[in-house]
Amino acid sequence: MPSSGLSLPERDHLFGWFALDGSAAVRPIAAFTSDTLAAVAERHGVLKRAAAHGLKWTSARYDGELEAQIRNARDARATRDDVLRALNAEGVVPTLLKGAALVPWVGRDPDARTMGDLDLLVDTKDIDASRRSLMTLDYTRPPGSLPDWHLRLWHFNTTYVPKDPERLPVEIHHGLHADALGVDLDPDAFRSRATVVDILGAKARLPHPIDRWIHLATHFTSHVGARCGSPETVRLLAESPHPPARLRWVGDLVDAWAAVRGAGIAETVVRIRACRADAACADALAMILPMLDPDGYAAAAAVVSAIGPPRFDAEAVERGGRTSHDVDTTLGIRPATLRLWLRWLSGSGRGLRPLPRVGHALSVLGRTATAALAFPFAYVLRSRKTDSPTAARDELERFEALARRRAFERREADARIDADGNIRAVEESAR
Repeated sequence: MPSSGLSLPERDHLFGWFALDGSAAVRPIAAFTSDTLAAVAERHGVLKRAAAHGLKWTSARYDGELEAQIRNARDARATRDDVLRALNAEGVVPTLLKGAALVPWVGRDPDARTMGDLDLLVDTKDIDASRRSLMTLDYTRPPGSLPDWHLRLWHFNTTYVPKDPERLPVEIHHGLHADALGVDLDPDAFRSRATVVDILGAKARLPHPIDRWIHLATHFTSHVGARCGSPETVRLLAESPHPPARLRWVGDLVDAWAAVRGAGIAETVVRIRACRADAACADALAMILPMLDPDGYAAAAAVVSAIGPPRFDAEAVERGGRTSHDVDTTLGIRPATLRLWLRWLSGSGRGLRPLPRVGHALSVLGRTATAALAFPFAYVLRSRKTDSPTAARDELERFEALARRRAFERREADARIDADGNIRAVEESAR
């Protein structure tokens, strides 16, 4: 971690970006000038949120970055609109994950939630249809990628990149986490509990509030790579020049908690235990406790006491951020995942009888052998030269893209969320 940390006033202001009214971390919205904090907000994609809480800066470069982050948030919503319509045309109704699931149902300001990509969970049988849908929007796999079937074997998602620079990349998930994380979040149960909502005429599934929050907490842990149940984590992430997780996810965890509280604390504890996410959720709650309002604090404290106290390891935060997402460049396999499977082969799997253990060992060996045999073909595909997917568009394509964007902005400006969570035109919602 850098030796020069934030000053105490800067730390206080940083926590105020995410705090709810009535919380211990809330700060009055007043002018506070700090280019140091502006650099933090830029790096973590929360400049709009910080500016709304009184952050000022002296460098003009942050003015341009603020506009860029607002454009990114709007590009993300427009991308969601285009992609959902394309998937619906193939009969696919995906489940929204992470950032996309939070805008605008949870986020207090949709333009404040920047995104790197759009994450969608689909049934395994819908993977091919999803790929065809994205191809109609000129999405493609990144140049030199390993084959899709290889990624399905070893990973829980597949990335597609757009030709249109104003669209975001899309990740199609058939699972929720890498096996090595050790969390049993069942994607089928996750989808079954989701609610189908209408988004400006397109259909998507909105995860159950408890599922959504557990996924946020475990996703945060998967990137940080360590148990870190302390508000100090926020400062450490802010001061890291290459943060393993983004502070915008802290805002997601805070904003999404109110819906969990309404869904029921007892059910929250049951579901956390059922998917073995105790450590991740206890730590995430401990990190955001000072930022919650009194009712949210009481509910979070009740969950933490039921699932066990967290612990904090600052060195593991830094170390885990460097290693938790390392992928072997030869076969595209996470070393942690491979080590986990090797432990199963050595007989250290939990609670399996001999016959199921043999079957699992054969499955692992078969998958490993298949990936090894596929390596020469994957290497050729990865090494071949391809045109950049972001090649310049001709004038007609640019005009059509602009027309689509304007049409989306008109639909969004004239829409509201109704009591059932649908995003519809005002007059339609009134009916």
